[in-house]
Amino acid sequence: MKLYKEYATLRDQINILTDKKKDMEGKILQEIKDLPSPQKSEFGTFSKVENKTWKFPNEVVSFIADQKILVDDMKEKSIMEGRAEVTIKFGLRFSAIKKENK
Repeated sequence: MKLYKEYATLRDQINILTDKKKDMEGKILQEIKDLPSPQKSEFGTFSKVENKTWKFPNEVVSFIADQKILVDDMKEKSIMEGRAEVTIKFGLRFSAIKKENK
């Protein structure tokens, strides 16, 4: 049980640190937004990176959805016919107990 408690505690700490990291990234980006990239410091190099998110017109979205249905049907058919190979890997799923607000 000690291992379980340690794991649950570690997951909580990771979530807290992940939130803090995202907050700090936003603050650093604000600080360096008008500066040339990369910015070197005694701790390492900070660079601005560009991440693109695309929004496609409805005809493209519809086409992709139609193709996905066809692909899913082909996959299902190959499974049912025994032509698809399956690999099973085991992982761990953890659901924390909901803590009551005091």
